[in-house]
Amino acid sequence: MFPVERYLSAPAFVAIPGLIGPLIGPTLGGWLVQIASWHWIFLINVPVGIVGCIATNQYMPDSRNPATPPFDLAGYLLLAIGMVALTISLDDLADLGQHAVVTVLLAQSFGCFVAYSLHATRAAQRSSRSNSSRSTLSAWGCSATCSRGSATAQCRI
Repeated sequence: MFPVERYLSAPAFVAIPGLIGPLIGPTLGGWLVQIASWHWIFLINVPVGIVGCIATNQYMPDSRNPATPPFDLAGYLLLAIGMVALTISLDDLADLGQHAVVTVLLAQSFGCFVAYSLHATRAAQRSSRSNSSRSTLSAWGCSATCSRGSATAQCRI
């Protein structure tokens, strides 16, 4: 839960390393290749990742919400398969011209998107029946709520 005053500083906190990385990365990569070998360009991520995991466990608060439903594997698979089928079909339409394959993939992607819509709608109805205070939009990923009477907005993930 974040106060409104911190909404602008959070994107800056994420964006600044993303802007500095392309400036420092090539220089650091060239230096690392000259000092060690090209293998270290990939292996340097292991200690950095370990330090990041330790820092995350030590400094980030445990903000898990016990009311959060489990991961929706069926919805994820329907959406992922539909998106991959659509991407491949549009790519094949431009390159290969194999109309039968393109038509099958487009039909599969459309079917997956329709099945995902029905699945997400049913999941939203189940969650609204089990917890009437939550908005049905939370099943679609929109679960930002503002408390009345105060200037503090809370975002639940």
